[in-house]
Amino acid sequence: MLLLELYLFAKSLNCVSVCRVSKSHSPVFASQRYTIAHELGHYLNGHEHYEKNFDNNEQPYFDHYYQQEREADIFAAELLMPKTFLKNDLDKYGLDISKLIEKYQVSEQALWIRLTSTGLAQKYQGR
Repeated sequence: MLLLELYLFAKSLNCVSVCRVSKSHSPVFASQRYTIAHELGHYLNGHEHYEKNFDNNEQPYFDHYYQQEREADIFAAELLMPKTFLKNDLDKYGLDISKLIEKYQVSEQALWIRLTSTGLAQKYQGR
C-alpha cells in the first residue's frame, strides 16, 4: 500500500522516480520501511542519483554524495521515529528496546542510532 501511495504521489507531480525494494534486498520488514523512507528522503530533498563507494582511507565528510546520504538517513530517522514521539514512549516504557522496535517497526540498529543522535539514550539510561 505504501509503495502504491508513493507511486501515485510521484505521478501526481509528473515525475518518473521509482523506489523499489526487492525481497532479496532485505527480508526484514523494518529494513524495507527504512530503505523506502531513506529513498523518499533523497527524492524530497532533490538529490542527484549516482553511486560512489568509499574506502576506509577516505574522509567523505566534504563529499556531496556523502552529504546526500547523511541527509536521507536523517530524513528516514525523523520520519519513522519522531523525537517527540520517542520521548513520550521513553517516558512510558523506558529503554525497553524490544517494545520500541515493535512500536516503530525499525531495526535495532536504526533505533539505537536515533536514540544516541538525539541524546535520548543517555537521558533515559538507568531509568
